[in-house]
Amino acid sequence: TILVQTYCGFWEYYSKTTLRILKLILSKQFPMTPFRYFIQSRNKNKKIKVQEYNYKNELVPAPKNFNFEVEEFGVKYNLSLAQSYDIGIYTDMSSNRKKIMERLNEGQNLLNLFSYTGAFSLAALKKNLKEVHSVDLSESYLNILQSNIELNQFDNDNHHSHKVSVEDFLKKSKKENKRFDHIVCDPPSSSSDGKKVSNALKNYEVLLPLMANVLNQHGELYLFLNTHSITWKKFENEIVKHAEKLGLEKQRRLTPSEDVKKLKGFPEGDYLKGLILKKVK
Repeated sequence: TILVQTYCGFWEYYSKTTLRILKLILSKQFPMTPFRYFIQSRNKNKKIKVQEYNYKNELVPAPKNFNFEVEEFGVKYNLSLAQSYDIGIYTDMSSNRKKIMERLNEGQNLLNLFSYTGAFSLAALKKNLKEVHSVDLSESYLNILQSNIELNQFDNDNHHSHKVSVEDFLKKSKKENKRFDHIVCDPPSSSSDGKKVSNALKNYEVLLPLMANVLNQHGELYLFLNTHSITWKKFENEIVKHAEKLGLEKQRRLTPSEDVKKLKGFPEGDYLKGLILKKVK
């Protein structure tokens, strides 16, 4: 199943060209494999339109509900096309999930903030972490995560969902003296705590001290920013400036470079930025 997602009307003009190129490449690499091709257009109002094309590039009636299963690094995901604005997984995070999975050790615990449908949580459960916590304000997203936990037959006792704001959860964890070995924080570009909306980078000024309070010694933070409007330099400088005061040391960058290549003159392609911080004090 091939899914092409467009976020602006400009790309709809090139939809058939995109399909023609995809089919040319795939038919050579997988000559005996039948493919289904979908184009999902999404606008700023979060309305979606799904179209399916056959092997002749002809438009065919798209199913109202189309569920399909994919697998990434041994983790299964049941995805739904056309039911909601997002299908249930951000594939541009795939290479970063792999890098983080390599840093997880059996018996540790992980906190997944702004967890969405919990791909990082599922990756942690796959690595046999003793305890995984997922925090999100959306009950529907947490329900999707639960269904994928059951799909993978992971131990339910090892996972805990929290329908609460990230700030409230971190404050409550500090009061309860709860500590974590790994914390993933991937806020939406404009992140909300349910009461107010703020810029994601600005929000890190509040979130970093709260995360540092509940991070174990030598524990690691995985911080992301999802916008091309803020440069790598600004993101890194702002994070490091606050991190140093909290006993956090920058380890390395996280980028989707294996899947998303940087192109000169195309800053929009360098939108996903990540940093690993380690608690050293």
